[in-house]
Amino acid sequence: MNLLSKIGITMTFIYVVFFIWLFDCRLEELTKLDLNELGDFLAGSFGPLAMCWLILGFFQQGIELRQNTSALKLQATQLENSVNKQSELIELTRVHYNVEQESLRHESEKNQPIFDVKLAGNPKKNDYPNPNPNRLSIGIKNVGEIATQVEFTTKCELEKQPEKIEIFKPSDKVEWCILEYKNKFENDVLTVSYVDITNVKGIKQYDIIPDENKDIQITEILSNSNGVNSFL
Repeated sequence: MNLLSKIGITMTFIYVVFFIWLFDCRLEELTKLDLNELGDFLAGSFGPLAMCWLILGFFQQGIELRQNTSALKLQATQLENSVNKQSELIELTRVHYNVEQESLRHESEKNQPIFDVKLAGNPKKNDYPNPNPNRLSIGIKNVGEIATQVEFTTKCELEKQPEKIEIFKPSDKVEWCILEYKNKFENDVLTVSYVDITNVKGIKQYDIIPDENKDIQITEILSNSNGVNSFL
């Protein structure tokens, strides 16, 4: 029982006792009143008491509203803290996942062959009986880990197609020629597919761009191993 209820009950008790004391000697007069007069008398007599309870109820409602507001604010704060904790947990999970993926990527890179693709100069005459001064040779050397089932493909037609290499060990090298078309070298894309030492397939691609001076720019444009997926 709160303070306002105690105050209301105390005031009611005092008012009733005072009312009985005041009209104790006049009860016979009250019994002679008509019903409407008696009703008016009681309404007027207990009106102040009813007004007192009305005021106390108003204050009690204000207290409850403030308590409800405080409870709602507390719930909102707790909800916000919960959301922040969930966000932090998600962020920690994402960071942990990225770290694991980065670790897997580094581990995968250690197992990957590394192809050093360079211009190798003019091809040997024994390989090409018909000399062509515009014909150049591309050399590929493995400077990484061992690779197996290595295949080389290009967009342009090759005069001499390299055979599939079952085992491409470190420091192994392979060469073949690219052709000249209409007195001008064609841009080409070299694709190297392989299987690394962990038995995971991979692909590397290189842009081969000759210029008018017969200089060739070779740039790696794709390096992909199917064993590691990136996290967005």
